[in-house]
Amino acid sequence: MGTDIFLARTEEQRQFRRSLSALTATKSTWTQRQLPTFAKLLPRSEPPEPESRLLLFYGPGGMGKTTLTKRLHALAQDDAAFQGQVNTLFLDWEQEQKLTVDLQVGHDNIAPDTVLRVLHRSLVKAAWGNCFGEYDQARKELAAAEDKINSAMQGQPENTLPEQVSRLGAKGMAYLIRLYVGVATVPQEALESTLDSTFKVSAEGLYQTRQFVQRALTPTEYELYEQPNERLAEALGAGLARLSQQKTLVLLFDTYEIVDRPDCDYTLRRVMQTSGDQTLWVIAGRSNLADSGPRGGSYFRGYKRDFAENQLYDRALSEFGLDLIQQYFAQVTPDRPITEAEADAIARFSLGIPFVIRQAAVMWREGKPIEEIVAPTATTPLGSGLTAYDQVIKTTSERFLVHCFGAPKQAADLEAIYALVLIRRPDAELLREMLDESD
Repeated sequence: MGTDIFLARTEEQRQFRRSLSALTATKSTWTQRQLPTFAKLLPRSEPPEPESRLLLFYGPGGMGKTTLTKRLHALAQDDAAFQGQVNTLFLDWEQEQKLTVDLQVGHDNIAPDTVLRVLHRSLVKAAWGNCFGEYDQARKELAAAEDKINSAMQGQPENTLPEQVSRLGAKGMAYLIRLYVGVATVPQEALESTLDSTFKVSAEGLYQTRQFVQRALTPTEYELYEQPNERLAEALGAGLARLSQQKTLVLLFDTYEIVDRPDCDYTLRRVMQTSGDQTLWVIAGRSNLADSGPRGGSYFRGYKRDFAENQLYDRALSEFGLDLIQQYFAQVTPDRPITEAEADAIARFSLGIPFVIRQAAVMWREGKPIEEIVAPTATTPLGSGLTAYDQVIKTTSERFLVHCFGAPKQAADLEAIYALVLIRRPDAELLREMLDESD
């Protein structure tokens, strides 16, 4: 657009400032405790009230989550109140997906280990790698444990393990025993319903597998091998806690919907829980992570189950109303403000979605009339042969469709969109038949 304009989201910014101010004030109190001589030179102040250390922002695409997250990142870096007191890391999972093959396998197939590696890689790029020796060591110990299992499998007597298990390798065996962590025996029917077509292993086979691994590893190695994601997450969290003792740490996750499936989210949540009391997390994504409930055929444990009320702030981002639309256009073109009637036309066309409003403002700044922006017209084609209306629709559609390409998992979403395009009027029954869906 040529110039970045930020509007509204006042309460979200206010909460971020409160949370960060509380942490930096706590940091000053810690300095006074640790350096009493230096503390005498500092003004005395009362400790601040506890504030949220985990901020969750969510809403459909186009609601301005990325814009807000970048705004908060800039506040932490540039605001005079926080100068020299804060380290920040902005991690856009959509950008990381373009750089990481293991993030391009579809939402439901991303492994928890992958998200930990991506986060660790980002921290190392920020020149903080020396704080994560415990995490590096845990990864080395896990690799060594897997090597021991593979070696033990190569030298095993015949019939020590079921044939199906022998073909799995160390990583496959680890997956098998993690299905029932801490369970001594498993009913055959329960095992079969869980494994389904992935593995065909009896309850006795599972028992033999666990016994084999326990004989090959020390108790410490077995604990890491059995629950690596939790141990690695705790080690990474401990590194963040160590880093945050130098300066208050702000971590901002954007497009979190890329990696928010339960297994990955629970693992990253363990990092958050162990990252110390001087780390502020900001997470922006499409899903409401705060509340528990069914999701994709399974049950999702919301953040409210794992964090105290005063630790967590969650907020759905809403659409822009008429006043905000007028304010936005006034900032884009101060010498050419829009009327209330024109703002109403933009509101009806955009449904109040900030992303669409922004694209409409681009056309308005280029001199296109509101009538051409909000309705199809054959007049005044752009250089590309598109009208202003067409250009807004094209840009918006490309942004919304970006998640339907790439991974095979999204093919069904793309088919559904094609079906919607072919239907000239709302017809749920016809759409179900086209997609062969009962629900």
